[in-house]
Amino acid sequence: MAQREETSRMCALTGAEKPVAELIRFVLGPDGVLVPDTEAKAEGRGVWISLSRDAVAEAVKKKVFARSLKTEVVLPEDLAGLTELRLVQRYLGALSMAKRPGNSSVAR
Repeated sequence: MAQREETSRMCALTGAEKPVAELIRFVLGPDGVLVPDTEAKAEGRGVWISLSRDAVAEAVKKKVFARSLKTEVVLPEDLAGLTELRLVQRYLGALSMAKRPGNSSVAR
């Protein structure tokens, strides 16, 4: 089975095929609001967009999410900012786990 870094998906904005490490996945929440799926593990159909604030903002402007999901989509006011915040939280959480005592996988 291919590892996540080797898997590729198509950016719904540009149509370019990229490794998932260079993309961010978005899904519809139970309330119909689009949310960034930073772990890329949420249930349901996802939309992949290139991993940049500008790409997310352009996808909102061009209504890429509604077109890709083939349904009406409720977008948060600042989806690009929310995406950035969720990614920062994810990476800070990963760093704090790596720094815990007894974690031998981190070089000191």
